[in-house]
Amino acid sequence: MANPIPLKKRKILAESYFFNFYSQKEIADLLDTPENTISRWVQAGDWKKIRDHKTVTRDKLVSNLLSQVNQLEEAAREENRPLNSKETDSILKIAMAVEKLDKKINLSLYIQVFKEFNDFLIREDFDLAKRFIPYQSNFIRNHAE
Repeated sequence: MANPIPLKKRKILAESYFFNFYSQKEIADLLDTPENTISRWVQAGDWKKIRDHKTVTRDKLVSNLLSQVNQLEEAAREENRPLNSKETDSILKIAMAVEKLDKKINLSLYIQVFKEFNDFLIREDFDLAKRFIPYQSNFIRNHAE
């Protein structure tokens, strides 16, 4: 028996599930589609690369950087001493990295906004979503390079 979900719709749904961290097997089961087909779609569309960019958010990066600053300051406090030149230099480099992050829109932000919009658009007007989503994917791919 043929799959009741049209192929194009399955591919769009598969991409959405993949970006929401469903495994390829789970997607295959949900969409009644062979797992090797899902795998081909993932590879052809660079979905893993795009999803990886989604998980590295600006907030996580800044939090990690600020945690490093905190560790440097804490070590100096525990030793009851001022920061040395190496620690001060590290903090300045971290501050510059945070500033660069603030000036750039992160690729993950694009992906997050597009994902939320796509979910909305698929519910509201699937035919329009089919036409619109490929442009978003191209935009993201161009910015991921």
